[in-house]
Amino acid sequence: VLLRQLLHTQAHSVASNVSLLCIGWQTVLDAMLCISHIFLCLVLQPLFTAFASVAFFKLLIFCVIEMKYMAIIIQARNSVNNTGTTQEQLRQQITLLHLKFYVSLMLAITLFWYVGQSHKTLYVMALYSFWVPQICWNIYSEYKKPMHHHYIYGMSLTRAIAPLYVFAVKNNFLKEVNSEFPTDLAM
Repeated sequence: VLLRQLLHTQAHSVASNVSLLCIGWQTVLDAMLCISHIFLCLVLQPLFTAFASVAFFKLLIFCVIEMKYMAIIIQARNSVNNTGTTQEQLRQQITLLHLKFYVSLMLAITLFWYVGQSHKTLYVMALYSFWVPQICWNIYSEYKKPMHHHYIYGMSLTRAIAPLYVFAVKNNFLKEVNSEFPTDLAM
C-alpha cells in the first residue's frame, strides 16, 4: 500500500501536495509500534520470533520507506517552488527533518508514559488522528487527491488493528505482561 502511494506521487507536482506532517505522524506511530514490539520481545520470550519479525518490518517501514518518502516530499516542494535549493541546503533540510522526527518520537513516548496512562482515550484518539494534517493541508491549498485511495484505506485499516485488538479483546496477550492491563478506553 505504501509502495503504491510512492508510485502515485512520483511526479513532483503530486508529491508536493502531500502533507509532511501527516506522513511524519504516521512515521512516529510506526516507530512507537516498533519500540513496543521490541519490548514485547523481551517480556514474552516464547513469542520472541513473532514480535522480533514484526519489529523488524516496522523498523524497515518507518526507518527506510517513510523517512525516504518525507525526503521525497521535501525535494518535490523545493522543485515545484523553484527555490533554487542547492544540495547542501537540501541536506540541511533533510537533517532538520530527522531531528524533528526524533524529537517528536521522544515527545510522543514521554507523553505516553506520563499522560497516556491517565488519559488513555484522549491519547489514543490524538495518536491515531494522523489524517487531520492532510485534510487541513487539502483545504488550505485546495488540492484534490494527493493520496491514492488504496493508501488511505489500507493505512486506516491496518493502523486500526492494534488499538482495536488491545481494547476490544478482553483476554489479549498483554494480560500476560501485566494482569492489571486495562482493556477498555474508559478514562
